[in-house]
Amino acid sequence: PTDLDMGLRASSSYDVVVVGSGFAGLAAAIEASRRNVRVLILEKMGTPGGNSVSNAGQVAAVGTKQQALAGIDDSKELFIDDMLRAGKYLNHRALLERLASESNETAEWLTALGVEWRDRLSHLGGHSVPRTLCTRNSSGRDIIDVLLKVVEDSENIELRLNVTVRDFLASNRDDAVDGVVLDDGSVTRCKELILAAGGFGNDVNFRKVQNPSYDDSVASTNQPGATAETLRAALKVGAMPVQLDQIQLGPWTSPDEDAFGKTPLFCLGAGFRYGRF
Repeated sequence: PTDLDMGLRASSSYDVVVVGSGFAGLAAAIEASRRNVRVLILEKMGTPGGNSVSNAGQVAAVGTKQQALAGIDDSKELFIDDMLRAGKYLNHRALLERLASESNETAEWLTALGVEWRDRLSHLGGHSVPRTLCTRNSSGRDIIDVLLKVVEDSENIELRLNVTVRDFLASNRDDAVDGVVLDDGSVTRCKELILAAGGFGNDVNFRKVQNPSYDDSVASTNQPGATAETLRAALKVGAMPVQLDQIQLGPWTSPDEDAFGKTPLFCLGAGFRYGRF
């Protein structure tokens, strides 16, 4: 059936549609655009960045220049072992291998775009050795602003704000998603879809389905848009996300302060960099 047959408004078309404008979404859009394809980023909030903006601007990586200068002995195998132990051995091993193998490449990619790092590495909890890069201002905004500048300068990328994805369309015989339905009823078709909007820390009902103890008495440091609309839409078309109940609780905040407050700054400076978690 056509979009009109389904009662939807006429559609637009892009090679790649990215849902979400945090670290993952912006990076994916930039890399896709370098293959000379038309990319559309959809962000439901009025400003881009998602939870990545309030991130501490940290990237753990193996084999960085900073480690070499500090004489830190590290390896991909040690990084993987650390993450397996921290992840209670529930990790997806193949993805873990790739993350570790490409961690330094990712850090260098960000550096080449213009992200600036502090000279000193942080030794965060769960890591056997110092391997975490931190931006100049200890803020994810330092990374988001650089990525947004690349997006704005690209002729192949369009960024739309205040747009919510209502449904995914799968009209091919192999059930591959080839379009999205937006909150105004319009359709955007695509050859490839990248879902980079999985945060649901502020969606209490969806959160309770995964773990009933995380009810509305549990506060969240997530930004207001961290709700599960896109996850629900993905589940409707047969997506099978795993381990949604593995929700991180942050012991570095204080219940006496709203959102992050000042307590994490103390933890970051006086604890995390020395491996205390």
